[in-house]
Amino acid sequence: MWKPDLAARKGSRYAALADEIAEAIKTGRLTPGTRLPTQRVLARAVGLNLTTVNRGYSLAVKRGLISAEVGRGTFVRTQPVPSPVHWPKGAQFAGLDLSTNLPGTAAGPADLEQVFAGLRDDVAVGLLGYRTAEGCPEQRAAGAEWLDHLGVTVTRDHLLIVSGAMHGILISLLTICQPGDRVLVEELASPGVIGLCNALGLTIDVVPLDSDGVTPDGLERALEAGAAKALIVVPNLQNPTLAVMPAGRRAEIAAILKRRRLFAIENDVYGPLLPDADRLPPLVTLAPAWVCYVTSLSKAAAPGLRVGWLLPPASLHRRALDRLQVTSGMTSPILGHIAAQWIASGRARSMAARLREEARRRQAVASKVLDGLSGMGHPSALHVWLKLPEPWRSEEFAAYAEQHGVAVLSSDSFTPSHGTNRRAVRISLTNGSIDDLARGLTTLRSMLDGRL
Repeated sequence: MWKPDLAARKGSRYAALADEIAEAIKTGRLTPGTRLPTQRVLARAVGLNLTTVNRGYSLAVKRGLISAEVGRGTFVRTQPVPSPVHWPKGAQFAGLDLSTNLPGTAAGPADLEQVFAGLRDDVAVGLLGYRTAEGCPEQRAAGAEWLDHLGVTVTRDHLLIVSGAMHGILISLLTICQPGDRVLVEELASPGVIGLCNALGLTIDVVPLDSDGVTPDGLERALEAGAAKALIVVPNLQNPTLAVMPAGRRAEIAAILKRRRLFAIENDVYGPLLPDADRLPPLVTLAPAWVCYVTSLSKAAAPGLRVGWLLPPASLHRRALDRLQVTSGMTSPILGHIAAQWIASGRARSMAARLREEARRRQAVASKVLDGLSGMGHPSALHVWLKLPEPWRSEEFAAYAEQHGVAVLSSDSFTPSHGTNRRAVRISLTNGSIDDLARGLTTLRSMLDGRL
């Protein structure tokens, strides 16, 4: 049995253990494929407590030295992965960032000129003052027009203007939940949603996903396991799996919401990217008394235009309005005016169409470069979800990719449950030129093919 000698090593014992593993691999005392002692056996052998050994092994895994396989044990990697580059504090990543899922703006100077050219002085001055929390009637009417385009018929009086979809989700959670309440999220969920639930002191549990999205049986099992206040769900281009929930599945989920009296928060921020012919009725149309519907222009027109809409159930409208007042007072009237003008003129839909076409071009590049690998894409999506072959783990792959100048997002970022490793990464297609994207994807492909 391999036994580390930690006597001469300084610093914390867990870091010393990881350093000893690295040294043993370097000198050949540990060869690729060697099975390491179990944590309990090693702890007894070297006189360390079990927690210290666990931390030491975990650090060695993060460094790409060893891999832990449930049910089999811990092994020296056959293809060691270099440690990630640690950038100086305050320095920005200098390579191609394919980790963020923000599209470039589809708006141009002409779009802004059109808005401001028709802006009278008295109206402009009025937009600089305070407004009521729900927003002015004209801007809410434009939001109702945008929702109608997405398949949701609503009057302006039921709609609230919010500062982007995440703000709408925040208001919904504050309206429905109290700290400590149990909230259900998709087993792979947006890091922003996970962080928001944690910040609000909510207990997160997951609902299984399949290729069609949240599973009815999984939702039923999660509800049988304990009371839950809300389900957060993305039926269109689920982030990160890109599932589009079919009509039958939507009807099943809506039926469970009504029967179980469970509120859902439907995040439809990606819905505007789908072609009209592919768009299905949102959950809110199937269970309006139980769904808070949220969408925005961030993915469809311009990320910097922090304008979105929240449609709460009638029973929650007053409480949601109070939470809107508390969290922001109001959404910027000037931004709301720009959004309203773009919607009324048809420019917002044109912008979404341009982004959709750009996404289609970039998906085609990804499909060509990553051909033969296991993963999921969609012609209208802003990213691909790439499953990693053995022996890669998601954090190791992301670290190695960053060292080679390409940033991707590890599946760990989407997993509320610690210790679950999906061996996948999300690769955003939105940053850089088409040529930049092709070079970045080629780098990733070279890594997976063993050429880097």
